[in-house]
Amino acid sequence: MNPVLAGIFIKKSNGQDYTYEWEKISELLLQLYESTKLKALREKIVDYIFSKFNLIEDEWKFWHYTPPSIFKIILLHFKSSPKDSISKLVPIFSNQFNQFYKQFGKQLEFKGWEHMGSGISQSGSEFSIQDRYFVGYILKPLILGFYEEDKDVCWKFLADHYIAPKIDDVSINKPDFMNRASLPVVFREYKDGIHTNEAYEVLSNFVRMRKGIPWKADLVFQELRGDYSDDQKWAVVKVSLEEFNNLPVNVFVEQIVADLAKKEHKEALKTIASWVGNPEYNRRQSIGSFSVMENIAKLLDNPKTFDDGVVIYTNYITSEEFVKKVNDWNTWDVAKILAKIITLKPDAGVKLLKTVISSKVLTENQQTLICSSVNNLTTDNKQLLDKVYQEFVLPLLQEQDYDIVKIEKRITNRHSREQLVQFAEKLAESTLWNEAFSIIKIFIDDSDPILGNYPEDEKGDFNEHEKVIAGEDSFTIRTVRGWCAWVLQKLFIPKDFSRISETRKIIEQALPLLEKLINDPNYYVRIQATVPLSALARNRNTVLPENPKERFISLEVAAKTKSLAFKMLKDPTNHKLPSVMKHLAMTFTYVRSLTQEEAWEVLQTFLKDEYPKKKRERGHESHIADVLSEAAPLYIFFAFYRAEAFKNWPKEWEDLGKFDDKPFKELLRSMLRNSNAEIRRVFTWQLARLPNEVKDKPEFESTLNLAADYLMLSTQKYDHSTFENIYRFIEDYIDKDNYFDICFRLWTACIKTEKKIF
Repeated sequence: MNPVLAGIFIKKSNGQDYTYEWEKISELLLQLYESTKLKALREKIVDYIFSKFNLIEDEWKFWHYTPPSIFKIILLHFKSSPKDSISKLVPIFSNQFNQFYKQFGKQLEFKGWEHMGSGISQSGSEFSIQDRYFVGYILKPLILGFYEEDKDVCWKFLADHYIAPKIDDVSINKPDFMNRASLPVVFREYKDGIHTNEAYEVLSNFVRMRKGIPWKADLVFQELRGDYSDDQKWAVVKVSLEEFNNLPVNVFVEQIVADLAKKEHKEALKTIASWVGNPEYNRRQSIGSFSVMENIAKLLDNPKTFDDGVVIYTNYITSEEFVKKVNDWNTWDVAKILAKIITLKPDAGVKLLKTVISSKVLTENQQTLICSSVNNLTTDNKQLLDKVYQEFVLPLLQEQDYDIVKIEKRITNRHSREQLVQFAEKLAESTLWNEAFSIIKIFIDDSDPILGNYPEDEKGDFNEHEKVIAGEDSFTIRTVRGWCAWVLQKLFIPKDFSRISETRKIIEQALPLLEKLINDPNYYVRIQATVPLSALARNRNTVLPENPKERFISLEVAAKTKSLAFKMLKDPTNHKLPSVMKHLAMTFTYVRSLTQEEAWEVLQTFLKDEYPKKKRERGHESHIADVLSEAAPLYIFFAFYRAEAFKNWPKEWEDLGKFDDKPFKELLRSMLRNSNAEIRRVFTWQLARLPNEVKDKPEFESTLNLAADYLMLSTQKYDHSTFENIYRFIEDYIDKDNYFDICFRLWTACIKTEKKIF
């Protein structure tokens, strides 16, 4: 065996990491130990391990110093006589600690206490603490094996020789790691052994002991969350509360107390109530930690402790500590609990909303609480949403005379006002349309979003207006007026034809609001405005399912919808904003019943390229290509299909006139011959997928032939992506009956062009 295999304190040669080699060599040592019957060889292997491997620094589950195979060898070697083995191993481990600490200086000695280690870790909502590898993989199994052989002898052995109940009792011969290694036996005795009282005293002393890494109180209460009686749990918890000013020493104590309180444990309920009113406890709350809200949530889950939970919650949200907190992200969790109370007991929940809103001045925390809580309600309870609207939201608006200026002075936080508008969306989704619309009519004039940077956003990371000017697209829904647009969209889509008159009335009343949005000085809002505009445009000339002669919306509203779309289209400001034009192109895909002159104006407008140079992060290399990628279906429709469309157009509807598609066909040809390769890519991609859209219809063959004829126009100039689109078309159809010749001609034309270049 190479004596420098791992040295006690794993040596690295020239910065090389030999972790893999150590692991494989350790596995070989384990195989050798298990396979040999020679006692001397086994002893030699174990002696070698003690002299060359660091056994004391690895934390539970993960190894950095010594592979797991080494610990298996030690356990196998000593498990036959656990009592003697423990006495042999303790000084060995203590000596290893001393050797390890020497590298940090002569002053650092091991006198029974570890100087470094880990504490409680968190993964999501799960918390845990682990001990060192040698404690978990060697000492605990040995001690438990001894305990199973003779419980009473083992207990007395540990109590007499290794359990150190006081700080001064810990020494190099009675090290703290043996306190921790003895915990499984201590807990077994505490649960149902003959030494219950002594075990309780040991645990109590461990909890009071304010020293040790890892801290024994953490290990004790982590274990105590398990299968122990409520009295056993509370007895030890009570020790910690008395020792630490009635505050939880760790998250495990909070979890135990919360679980006991949920079972109507009176002392636990009193304890949680006292925590909520304790400023020091509230100061300890941090994002991601087990919080007072998790305690309260457990109380709310039990009908018998629900009212206790509400009382404790009320005390918390009315405490000065909560009310005056600034920028507290935990308030979003507090709001979820209020939503839960509203859902389970609406009267109690609405009463809490009124309690908060009764404050003369609402702090940001209070604003977040009430507005976020109503927005956390689900849409599956229409009656509840209506109650909250009628008894809380509507009175709030009435008190401010439905005046947005006054409302902004009352609800100063824009995010909270945004939450109220999102609540309106929930109302709309649950078919409380008039109630939702009453909110939008007010908040459509909200000051959010502003044009400049928000005070807390000096760099403008969230200035969507400036991003739109710079050519960036927006994929997020935010701001008050931005959300107003999305709620309008919900109101424009018919969901109940028995109430169609209500939908029509709302649409007629909403048109002026929509006009405000499409002319909004904030260009981000203009993008959002295309969402309800598209919803309206989609159904502009539709009829009712049960009565094909009755229009969904009137001719006047349909004309106004088209007028609004054209107003956006003709606005020269929008022509410099690619993301606005891109979303407007999506809108116009639903505005196809146009006269020849109108259609030509639409297509020519989308060809304008007044955009800034693109900083490519997604999409095409230029803004014009991004816009045309959305508008391309319009060019194809007006070239191929518009002349034959609308044959049964009702005479009383708007006059579409005659339609000559020749200029539109030539315009499409020019797109396919365009000198801008990106434009050719856009249109060849659209044409290549055109047959697939009618694959099960009689016009499939004619569509395929038409697409092939027009794709041929793009074969004269080579561009990799353009040719990829054409080749994809060829690949899709060359094997199908009757289409080989068409595809072969296309392929030949492409090859001839490529031949000139490659």
